[in-house]
Amino acid sequence: MSLTVLVVERDDTLREALVVMLDDEGFSASGAPSGAAAIERIEGVNPPDVVLLDLDGLDGERDLAWVTGRARRPALVLLSSDRERVHSIAEAEDRAFVVKPINLEKLVAVISIEVEVRSHRARTGSRH
Repeated sequence: MSLTVLVVERDDTLREALVVMLDDEGFSASGAPSGAAAIERIEGVNPPDVVLLDLDGLDGERDLAWVTGRARRPALVLLSSDRERVHSIAEAEDRAFVVKPINLEKLVAVISIEVEVRSHRARTGSRH
């Protein structure tokens, strides 16, 4: 069974491209244009294994707070075109990030590592 990835990205073209590319890489990807649109899927019966969350929109940080506040949290990879901002947020939240424009090879590697880290944390009860 392939990992499910929810791409939360406000840019329709980028979101659709990421979904196609991730599907081609063996993931089962879908998209949502905002955090609000992603809530139902994250809270649903079959939540995604991984959420790629765009921080560039006005609601990016609010969406991040909502996702990290859930009891059943998916692995989370932050996306942004602002390297300094995303690095600062990712460091404070202990999250992985990828800077736009997105390199697919790097994105796939970061997703795989984040899923492995999340799995390790779940097994050991550790945050680090």
